[in-house]
Amino acid sequence: MAKILGLDLGTNSIGWAIVEKNSGDFSLVDKGVRIFSEGVKSEKGIESSRAAERTAFRSARKIKFRRKLRKYETLKVLSENNMCPLSFEEVEEWRKSGFKKYPLNPEFLKWLRTDDDQNINPYIFRDRASKQKVSLFELGRALYHIAQRRGFLSNRLDQSAEGIIEQHKPALEDIIENVSTITELQMELTDYFQDRDLIERKANDLDDGEKKLKALYNSFFKTIKDNPKDFEKTESLLIERLNKKEDSGAVKQKIGEISQAMKLGNYATLGQYFFSLYNKGKIRNQYTAREDHYLSEFEVICQVQGIDGVIASEKLPEKRYSGLVKDLYKAIFFQRPLQSQKGLIGKCTFEKSKSRCAVSHPDFEEYRMWCFINTVKIKTPNDESLRFLTNEEKLRIIPKFLRKKDNFNFEDLVKELVPSGSKYAFYKSSTAASVNYLFNYSLNSSVSGCVVSTSFKNAFGEDWKTKIYTYETLNKNGESATRNVDYNDLWHLISVSTSDLYLLEFAKDKLKLDDKKAVLFSKIKLKKDFASLSLTAINKINPFLREGLLYSHAVFMANIENIVDTDIWKNLEDRKYIQTKIAELIATNTHDNNVLEIVNGLIKECKVEGFYYSKEAETTYKSDLDKKVSSFVNSNKIVDQKETILDKLFPIYIEQLKNYEFIAIKRLDEKVYAFLDGQNDDGQVFCNAKNKLKKLYHPSDIDVFRKQISKDGNGNEKLVLGSPSISSIKNPMAMRALHQLRKVLNTLIVEGQVDEKTRIHIEMARELNDANKRKGIQDYQRDIEKSRKEYIDEIKKDYKAAKGIDIEPTEDDILRYQLWIEQDRKTIYEEQCTNISISQIIGSDPDYDIEHTIPRSRSQDNSQMNKTLCSKFYNREIKKKKMPIELSNHSDILDRVEPWRKKYLALEYEIIGISRAIKAATTKEQKDRKIRLRHKLNLEKEYFKGKYERFTYPEPKVGFKNSQIPDTGIITKYASAYLKSYFGRVEAVKGGMVAEFRKAWGIQDSYIKDGKKYYEVKDRSKHTHHCIDAITIACMTKDKYDVMAHAWDLEDDLDKNQYKLMKSVLEQSKPWKTFTEDLKKIEDEILVSHHTPDNVKKQSKKILRIRGKKQFVAEMETDVNGKNVPRTDSNKEIIFKKDSKGEKIARFQQGDTIRGSLHQDSIYGAIKNPLNIEEIRYVIRKDLESIKASDVENIVDEIVKQKVKQAIADKILLLSSNAQQQNKFADSQKVWMREPQKAIGNKPEIIGIAINKVRLYANSVKNPLGIKEHSALSKSRHEHKQKVYGQNDENYCMAIYELDGKRDFELINNFNLAKLIKQGQGNYPLNKEKQLKGKKVQIPIAKSNNRDVVLKRGQQVIFYDKEIEKPKDITEIFDFKGRIYIIEGLSIQRIPSVSGSVNEYGVITLRYFKEARKSDEIKKDNFKPDGIYQLGEIKPTRKMNHSQFSAFVEGIDFRVLPSGKFEKI
Repeated sequence: MAKILGLDLGTNSIGWAIVEKNSGDFSLVDKGVRIFSEGVKSEKGIESSRAAERTAFRSARKIKFRRKLRKYETLKVLSENNMCPLSFEEVEEWRKSGFKKYPLNPEFLKWLRTDDDQNINPYIFRDRASKQKVSLFELGRALYHIAQRRGFLSNRLDQSAEGIIEQHKPALEDIIENVSTITELQMELTDYFQDRDLIERKANDLDDGEKKLKALYNSFFKTIKDNPKDFEKTESLLIERLNKKEDSGAVKQKIGEISQAMKLGNYATLGQYFFSLYNKGKIRNQYTAREDHYLSEFEVICQVQGIDGVIASEKLPEKRYSGLVKDLYKAIFFQRPLQSQKGLIGKCTFEKSKSRCAVSHPDFEEYRMWCFINTVKIKTPNDESLRFLTNEEKLRIIPKFLRKKDNFNFEDLVKELVPSGSKYAFYKSSTAASVNYLFNYSLNSSVSGCVVSTSFKNAFGEDWKTKIYTYETLNKNGESATRNVDYNDLWHLISVSTSDLYLLEFAKDKLKLDDKKAVLFSKIKLKKDFASLSLTAINKINPFLREGLLYSHAVFMANIENIVDTDIWKNLEDRKYIQTKIAELIATNTHDNNVLEIVNGLIKECKVEGFYYSKEAETTYKSDLDKKVSSFVNSNKIVDQKETILDKLFPIYIEQLKNYEFIAIKRLDEKVYAFLDGQNDDGQVFCNAKNKLKKLYHPSDIDVFRKQISKDGNGNEKLVLGSPSISSIKNPMAMRALHQLRKVLNTLIVEGQVDEKTRIHIEMARELNDANKRKGIQDYQRDIEKSRKEYIDEIKKDYKAAKGIDIEPTEDDILRYQLWIEQDRKTIYEEQCTNISISQIIGSDPDYDIEHTIPRSRSQDNSQMNKTLCSKFYNREIKKKKMPIELSNHSDILDRVEPWRKKYLALEYEIIGISRAIKAATTKEQKDRKIRLRHKLNLEKEYFKGKYERFTYPEPKVGFKNSQIPDTGIITKYASAYLKSYFGRVEAVKGGMVAEFRKAWGIQDSYIKDGKKYYEVKDRSKHTHHCIDAITIACMTKDKYDVMAHAWDLEDDLDKNQYKLMKSVLEQSKPWKTFTEDLKKIEDEILVSHHTPDNVKKQSKKILRIRGKKQFVAEMETDVNGKNVPRTDSNKEIIFKKDSKGEKIARFQQGDTIRGSLHQDSIYGAIKNPLNIEEIRYVIRKDLESIKASDVENIVDEIVKQKVKQAIADKILLLSSNAQQQNKFADSQKVWMREPQKAIGNKPEIIGIAINKVRLYANSVKNPLGIKEHSALSKSRHEHKQKVYGQNDENYCMAIYELDGKRDFELINNFNLAKLIKQGQGNYPLNKEKQLKGKKVQIPIAKSNNRDVVLKRGQQVIFYDKEIEKPKDITEIFDFKGRIYIIEGLSIQRIPSVSGSVNEYGVITLRYFKEARKSDEIKKDNFKPDGIYQLGEIKPTRKMNHSQFSAFVEGIDFRVLPSGKFEKI
């Protein structure tokens, strides 16, 4: 008896079912469904990380804090130099308060404030300070204002503010400056733009950035064409075009416009320019440059005010400033270095503690180059077959890697390896037979170059890898020190440096490079991608790659030095012996394994046929072995070794046959382990420390999933699945699914329902792939759906034109039409290729069948890829069950499907171009877009490739059965590996075949229309459909596949009318007789487990790091002053606490916040209602671009309202009808509160006041949250105006209180929860104070099962009818049908009473636990959700108040196991 577990794994669901198979009979043991939220956030089809929003808000808080820190540092310097009316102590007090208690010194507040009547504002002070001597307080105010807004700083490591042209500018400049002829320039530029897949693509296929690059390409080549002989002129024109102002990024373009305006107005500083705009034009929210604008103004002010300390000859700020100027510079302009991303980089596959190496590191570039070179094979006229390159050939192609090209075609290498004029080709191409030189790579295959290595060579010379630079510098103590740096140090400097200027000065000053070489060094840009291996591992592997070993062989040799005992390794003879023997193991591994597989193949045949060993049959066994060995030696061209192999294998074959077991074939790493452990010719042990053997590198080394020990309810230990978390995969959607799968399976293991011997059948949703692949699949499916809609319209039109009849196309008609279009409306199989009309393929009795290229009975492939149209006669009389290759006119057929081959080859070529463009992409957005396009085109390519290749197969390939081939995606790979870490047999199935079995076994309802059978769309309205699929998956065994193939064979045999027999075969193939009926009834029994974790209170915890270094807990002691200080040893080193393993204990930072939104984003103010000053109304401020037509009447100020209405009527303000788009102003006009007027005669100029924002009544806001009080600086004397208000966003829980049978409630929102936690008052009040009969009464919290009754979203509840039932706990409820619901929402309802008071009710909304429809769909049902629970009444959703609620609650009365079963607490 075999036990099988069927799993239907989706993005937010797991359906599972356990069946037992005894001979051909199945029985259902258990089943269930697990529902959980997806690992990503998805809104309106846009997918994003769940942490992205939280991260964005955290980033904004950090920026705000750092701005305060900068103000503090500036005020500190100003106060020390009497430039502001604050004492140093007052500034420090502000810092110590966490920047919460702003200095309220009256003189300081006066210093800060502006007064236009007195002509006091910071722009005046900045203007004066740059022209004349001012007072210290005025100077301080000007500098403080600069510190508040210090402009944009360009950063070589962050190109997010640059335009598309600017991103490519350094590389293009490099090309232009480093060529010497027009021809060379033309070739280099063509290669550059070709690598970005731009030259051949049409404008419609390009995004905005790519269109700009294409325009640049066209402009370049027009310039070259116009100046074919004048290289110098062409060079200068190209550089000029590259620096065109319009091609700058938005930031730099705006900065340039301000600089131009300053120049035209003859303003020396930005402060002077802005002062000229004060009260006249826009000053705030403009892009300004830190160095060109603010730093320049700072220096002008220092010079005018006579503050010495600017050394004009120095360029680097670190050297340029001294004294007070330096102090001010550091306070105002200090830029925190970009935070290191080292902690986010994955770990090395081999060296688990080491981070992965950057792909820009020269050592990685060399590693990548040798990995590729060592796999290149060539066949010359002197070779019988493809062979690896010789050392001399390898040296010839290395220079091609050392060019300033990220990627180049493999053909570039080929040209170096073949004589000039010789013909060459890819060995699988159609021209391979007619050329002299063959290669194992396609000629347009993309090869990665060594760009950084080339840049180092250009800057430092040919000996850059061995060169050491020595220079003098100062250490952290200010003492002179000598530094020696090599290419590793210089690469690291480039990777962290934010300034090209700093690199340039370093190259000149420290490295003593000339100007040209220094510029080359400063312009080196590094890619930000990472490899899978660390630099340590790469440097161990590289020496063996240089020797010519393949990567898979080199990795075995790489770490041997650290495994073999030290004394043995030091002996050169022993070392050579070990390396030689391991090299032999590597060289013979494949051959030896293939030889042993001969025996395993024969054993398998014996097992299939049921043969056992007998002495009398040994002659037959030897004859069978002889045939297999002969075939093996002939195919491998080692005929001379036949007898040796035969003599070696025969005794092994007989021994294995006696034991009736396969040979356990060792992996290569296991053979190396055995050799080092003494299983060698001499029996010598080379590694006595067994734990060292684990350090052996293995080429397919991936993270190992480990089992864990768990205890069941009785304390018995059981081996269960360990964590699925591995460093190799970061897909949050897949990880969440695998974690939930683990919970379900471990529950079943502990319950004893499954064990290691249980077979696993799993179907995985392909949406579990990475985000780009998911989107690529969605784009592909969207294109298909669009085509389907077009086909429906075309069928109606074409059929009406042909037959004069209106039809409504069926699914069968649409499929026929699509196949008709694919084969160009022509026949494929028939002797004469003729056109097919639409009336021949569509109608009640069409002339053409849908036939299977490879018969279903032989391939079990019912996919569209395996379908074409064929005339009834040819299909039924000639083709029948034949393969296309078996037909007499096969060559004609191939000619007719040739367009499909051309189609997939064209797509292959396009995909290669996109792959190049992906490598060359400069931003993540560009890269992701290209990757999605590649995935989409790959799906299209695979479709046409599969369709064509089916016409070329001599027989169905082994394992060809398309519907059974599992998804080869990365997630399926890891999910299978994860399950195999515990279960012995894991089989993945495809959704297409599950659908076929669902239909065959009657689970999916069908209907007859126009004499044809159609199937209803799968019902997904309830979560139970996942379990139904899981039961089907569990029963999909090999014998069922074979029966399905037989049924299809009968169905295809149309002449013999075997439909009844086919139906009977399918009926008998059901897992059990009443399978269909049982599955339709079983729905009520299926339990659905919902996983909704309470993450709101979960606080972050991370290791404390200072400047990237981990901090540890120190042992403390009391010093002479009574202070606690870290204990130190005799060397004054701090003594740290250690754990039981003797390792230092890390210090952790514990968060004190909650996870979730405290309030909605919109912020409101409070005002008194002008018509009723007793009433407080809430208002929101919006800019005119954002208001809707309905907002106009809610404008608070009547005069402003009339002005806005008039602007709308005059079509100055154009309101958008699309809520997603902003309003616009006609011809850049404005809405004026006071229109500007120029000075006329004696009348002075009137400065206009524009209406940019308006206050609106927020009528829906009644009881907002008081988020925070206004700062003391801006606090109003009116109490209602002293707070900022916001709407509640999320409620955490509802606490139920009860006294004398009467209930009350308290709704705890996230905002109040955060307050309660910070005040140490728990998560909810234990009592509620209420006025009853004029007295204050404390109502205690309600209790159930001795626990507080607190309701939360996501909890499952089990209702009971309190009118007729009085169950004590869930054990007294025997029928759960219609009782189980999920709490979906908690809110409050306020109903005014006749007396004028307001009655409050806690509203609880719930959803039936099996309900899977969206809310909009549920609303279409005719039901009333309100009211108490009544026995036997099942509603999709429910809504009731706190007094009507009568149910047992998850976490209080019972717990829900991952299997869906309930357990009383």
